[in-house]
Amino acid sequence: MPDPLRMPGTEELLEETLARSIPLAGTPGQAYVERRGIAVRVAEGAGVRYAADFAGRAAVVAGLYDHHGMLASVHGRYLEVGRRQDKMLTIGPGGGTVNVLGGWRSDPLILVEGLFDALSSVELSHSLVNTTRWLTVWTWFGRRGKASERPNIGGTVRN
Repeated sequence: MPDPLRMPGTEELLEETLARSIPLAGTPGQAYVERRGIAVRVAEGAGVRYAADFAGRAAVVAGLYDHHGMLASVHGRYLEVGRRQDKMLTIGPGGGTVNVLGGWRSDPLILVEGLFDALSSVELSHSLVNTTRWLTVWTWFGRRGKASERPNIGGTVRN
């Protein structure tokens, strides 16, 4: 099932959703990222913010940007997850990445799957790109190819 293009329930646009979020410091979002072993300065440096109401639940959120720097989607990771609840929600047409330490413009470029994988890897001092979804990698790189031609997620990729 594709991600919703707008915020479920309110039909809020991506830009409105991200603008409504606030910096992490002093919020339950700060406690969440620190519990995951991420310094708030690292998370905020990657654009992670806090939304008290992200489709009805508190979440840490991040904009996903295309290769032109335009907002493509907004990804949220819920602070608390109950039985039979999704742990995350992405809204928007897809594509885009969260960039850490310079992101996709760096060489070497390292791709990782999740937002917290990228944030945790800052200690490596390598520029990273979080794809959130495999489809995002293909859309972002504009490639379609055989499985043997796909980049090694978590490894170094040269484009």
